[in-house]
Amino acid sequence: MIKIHPERRNITPKRAVRILKKYGEKISLKEAMLMLDLMYNLAILAANQVLSDDRMTDLWTDVKQNALEEQYQEKKRRMGKDRI
Repeated sequence: MIKIHPERRNITPKRAVRILKKYGEKISLKEAMLMLDLMYNLAILAANQVLSDDRMTDLWTDVKQNALEEQYQEKKRRMGKDRI
């Protein structure tokens, strides 16, 4: 399993216990740690799967191309205003 340093996690086991208790679920700190480990690892797997998908590569290429086109058009507009 992939390990994420505990300081890089946003939800602590104590906070997870508190949140679940608020909704009527009671779990121990150890169970919360296991649950958070599972959730973080599933998130990493899902992100890796999305990022390795060829369709995502095509999408990012389109997004970058659109951003470059917008920057070019903006620069062109500014240059046209400077000439007036």
